[in-house]
Amino acid sequence: MRKILRTTAAGALGPVSVEALLGHEKSPVVVLLHGVHGTANLTEENKYGKLARMLASDADVVIVETSRLCRDPQAFGDDRGGWAKAAFIGKSYAMELGDVLAGLAAAADFGLKGRPLWLWGFSLGGLHAVMIAGGEAKRLLAREGLESAFELPGPLDGLALSGSGLEGRKELEGSGFFSLPILDSLPSTEILARAARSARVRRALSFYGSRDGTFSEEACRDLLGSIGATEKGFHVLEGADHAFRTLYGESSDEPLRTMMSLLLPL
Repeated sequence: MRKILRTTAAGALGPVSVEALLGHEKSPVVVLLHGVHGTANLTEENKYGKLARMLASDADVVIVETSRLCRDPQAFGDDRGGWAKAAFIGKSYAMELGDVLAGLAAAADFGLKGRPLWLWGFSLGGLHAVMIAGGEAKRLLAREGLESAFELPGPLDGLALSGSGLEGRKELEGSGFFSLPILDSLPSTEILARAARSARVRRALSFYGSRDGTFSEEACRDLLGSIGATEKGFHVLEGADHAFRTLYGESSDEPLRTMMSLLLPL
């Protein structure tokens, strides 16, 4: 029988929300990490809530949602830049990463200690996963005066990256995209590549939407190629966007179902 557990963790700008959908005692635990300026929860309409319910047949699932100042993106309509500035102003990448680590530490309270873990990150969440797996997360926080004594609650077994690349598209550099909070202090490609090379997991998967406007296919392949994994797979989802929420411009859950069909057998 599945059960839902919720907790919070002290974060840089407020509480970090952690939700778990549990029902297995010996399965792997999949931790879902959202993208920059994103929202993640177990509601049925949320992308991560949908993924959690798909995963729940074979694994326990944890969703970590990082803290923000403003929690009502709907009030900003299509002005995602305005929402990002209002919600995350003053927050650096290191602070965001620290929030993720705090959330993972809080997840250990769900009785997951010693269980094999998969980190599945979308966009920036994928970069977090690589930084954590490669041991660069603690080093970055220490350099920023945010040192953490965090330890993963269990052995890291696999990484899944959805729309995560070594560096963003060059054409975005003059658009103001990388001047938004958190994105304005991303780790260098050298640090990210070093983290990937230091990561030691059994399996690593990367999913790429052919209509991704944030990362190129080459950048995503480069990141996966650097990861120290025994088995690796790169999958292009034709027609999917960066968020894997549309297919050829139309709203669709098909990209989510496709990724699940490739991940669940592992």
